[in-house]
Amino acid sequence: MAIKGCSRQMIVLNGTGSSMFETAYFIVKPDADTRPRSHGDLLREANRIVEENSFRVCDDRRKPPGLAVRIWFYIAGVLSGALVTGLIWLAVALIHSPGG
Repeated sequence: MAIKGCSRQMIVLNGTGSSMFETAYFIVKPDADTRPRSHGDLLREANRIVEENSFRVCDDRRKPPGLAVRIWFYIAGVLSGALVTGLIWLAVALIHSPGG
């Protein structure tokens, strides 16, 4: 999304203390509350947003499949490989058979 217009209010956080991010930019909504806010209020809100959207360890990821599911996938893979190998062997045998 592009920033359009020249009357947007922007909050810039320099020196975030992060090893990944040097600067964070926040664009204030045009329909935000019009009463003047202190610098501390804006920083607290920015920190709240950063905390809510920071990297999470495994909260949002699905649980990995259990042992039974992994065994079934393994068996299906082995059987599929055996089937393909058998079909290739059959095709080669039919092509190179005497009288074929």
